[in-house]
Amino acid sequence: MGLKEQHIEKETSALSESVPGSPASWKSPFSPQGLLYLFFKPSRFFGSFFDLNRTFYILLVTWCMGIIGSMEQFDKKLLQDDIRESVGRAGKMVGIPLYEPVLESWVGYWSGVLLFGAIGGLFLWWIGGWWYKIRIKWSGHRDPDSRIARLVYVYSSFTRAGPTVVSIVFLSLFFDHYLDYWQNPDFNLSPFLMIFPFWSLATSYIGVTTCFEVSKTKARIWFLILPVTFYLLGLTVVVGLISYILDGGLT
Repeated sequence: MGLKEQHIEKETSALSESVPGSPASWKSPFSPQGLLYLFFKPSRFFGSFFDLNRTFYILLVTWCMGIIGSMEQFDKKLLQDDIRESVGRAGKMVGIPLYEPVLESWVGYWSGVLLFGAIGGLFLWWIGGWWYKIRIKWSGHRDPDSRIARLVYVYSSFTRAGPTVVSIVFLSLFFDHYLDYWQNPDFNLSPFLMIFPFWSLATSYIGVTTCFEVSKTKARIWFLILPVTFYLLGLTVVVGLISYILDGGLT
C-alpha cells in the first residue's frame, strides 16, 4: 500500500488497530528502515507502510525545511558582510544588531533558527506545496491530490534538511558559537552539504513518479533538469561574484 492508498484509507475508514495494513500498523518514517528507504530506496519509502500522514511527522519535516531556510539567510548575511568588510567586531553586523546575540551564542542561534524556521515551514508547506502540485500537474497528472503532493514535497526535502540540521548540531559540540565556526578557515562543511540538494531532487523525482501517474519525460524536466540547472546557475553566479570582489574587482 503506497502513500496514495494510505491517505485514502485514513480519510475514509476507521479500521481496527488489530487489522494488518491499518494506520496503527504503519511504520514510522523515522525508524531505521524508514530513513534507509527514504535516502537510498525512495520508491519503496513512498510505496510502503510508512505513516507519512501523521501530523507530528509532517510538522517535524516541515519545520526542518524552515530551519535550513533560516540558516541560509544567516549565512547570506554573513557572506555579504564578509565581502563588504562590514563586520565591525565579532558577531555584530553593521546596521543589524539583532544578529549579534544569534551569532555569538548557540542558544541564541538555535532560538533564532527554530523560531524563524517555524514561520518559514508554514510558508513552505502552503506555498511551496502549491507550486509542487502545479509542477506535478504540468508533468502529466490532471488533478494531483494536494495533500499527497505536499507530503512528497516535504519528505523528499528532508533528505537535504535533515543532514544539514544534524551537521549544525555536530558543529555546536566543537565551536563556541556559529561565528566561531564561520571564521575558522580550517573547517568547512559546505562541500559535504552541497551533495544533499541534488540528493533531494533525485528523491523528489522518484517520489513523484511513484505516487502519481505522470510522464517521466515531463517529470524529469520539472523535477530534475530545471531545478538542477537553476541551482547550478545560482551557485555559479555567487561563486563568481565572490571571486570577483575578493580579487579587487569592486574597489
